[in-house]
Amino acid sequence: MGRADDVRPTHVRLRLKSGSRAADTLTVAARWLDRSRIEGDLGVIVVGTLAKVLLVLAVVGVVGYDAFSVTTTQLSLRDHAQQAAVVGHDAYRASGNPQAAYAAALAYARQNGYTLVRSGFSTGPDHRVTIELRREAPTVIAGHLPRVKDYTIAVTTATASDPG
Repeated sequence: MGRADDVRPTHVRLRLKSGSRAADTLTVAARWLDRSRIEGDLGVIVVGTLAKVLLVLAVVGVVGYDAFSVTTTQLSLRDHAQQAAVVGHDAYRASGNPQAAYAAALAYARQNGYTLVRSGFSTGPDHRVTIELRREAPTVIAGHLPRVKDYTIAVTTATASDPG
């Protein structure tokens, strides 16, 4: 035989129980312990797992970006609509002309990348100015999906008037 640390298979027939079939020889186990085969398979496993992880991260990233974009568009639109109403109110109070109020609110909306809905603009007593602003959120995928597209379009109304 050999030394104690020699791991060569032996051809001794081992029996699990008396009267039973012979157990597998160490040669079968030696095939499964072939290091070159294991190392070659590990590369395939790593590449496949890495591809799956990257795909999941990409999907999560796109969904996260779209959700963040829609949320920030909705929140910033409310602030800008109120500010556009105040700008229109100030112009209306200064000139007394609804056209001047509309022009001031429109200039503010365009400067900040919003659309002033023409039918959503009105004036009233106490120099009240009501406007409706609209903006579509910049998205990667949500803007192309029919069931989700409605959520990417933000619309809000704001009013400014004299205190009283």
